[in-house]
Amino acid sequence: MKRYQKMAALFSIVWMVMIFCFSAQPSDDSGEVSGGVTETLVTTANFLFHWEMDQSAIMELVDKWEGTVRKIAHATEFFLLTMGLFLWLDCRGWTIWKHLWIAGCIAVGYAVSDEFHQLFVPGRAGRIGDVGVDSIGVLVALLLMVGVRVCISSLWKKDKSVGIESSSQEKM
Repeated sequence: MKRYQKMAALFSIVWMVMIFCFSAQPSDDSGEVSGGVTETLVTTANFLFHWEMDQSAIMELVDKWEGTVRKIAHATEFFLLTMGLFLWLDCRGWTIWKHLWIAGCIAVGYAVSDEFHQLFVPGRAGRIGDVGVDSIGVLVALLLMVGVRVCISSLWKKDKSVGIESSSQEKM
């Protein structure tokens, strides 16, 4: 196994543990975290864009955007997990489609198990809609990997054909 695959394996396992720990937080604690992140984002935007909002206006925006930030965080968690899983599986000698399928199935399966886990956490609920949001992160990661592979493949073919043309010109 190549070094990057070992790192991807370690990352994937650690990331799964982190997702589990985030999901194990009671709803009040989880809300404080996402509220804090949202407040930091709004406060930073207020500073950078010179919006000159007072604290009450900032808190109003925090309340408005907290749910969106939470959903983006869900999708991002599973985007990163899928990337790690894909890179980990890369050493198997399978086709890209098999890598995509297996990495996607593992990530979506983990999203389902994560929502099931939340059924047992005080104040939390397992929601099929959250699996959908997580799956969007999975899908974006898979599409990105296909795009990267297609680009690399086309560059490799182009480079190879340039090498063939230059070697045939050398013979003349």
